[in-house]
Amino acid sequence: TVKLWEMNDGNQIKTWAAHAGGVFSVGFSHEGNLVSSGADKLAKTWDGNGTAVKSFPAFAESVLRSTFAHDGKRVIAGDWTGEVR
Repeated sequence: TVKLWEMNDGNQIKTWAAHAGGVFSVGFSHEGNLVSSGADKLAKTWDGNGTAVKSFPAFAESVLRSTFAHDGKRVIAGDWTGEVR
């Protein structure tokens, strides 16, 4: 599950099921989009409202980390075996 919290008062404002088995990382772009990775061997992008934008091809193992490149146009992700795409 991905959960977003309001920074000033700490209230939860959004929540959605992102990955079967759990989420390992969430990253944000400068434009307000999110990238997540999880136990389901996938990296996925979302808009700021939690609507799925793209699911990348599955890795061989759980995806431990994902992030946007500095320009926000590419996603970099790596799995348990060390494969980075």
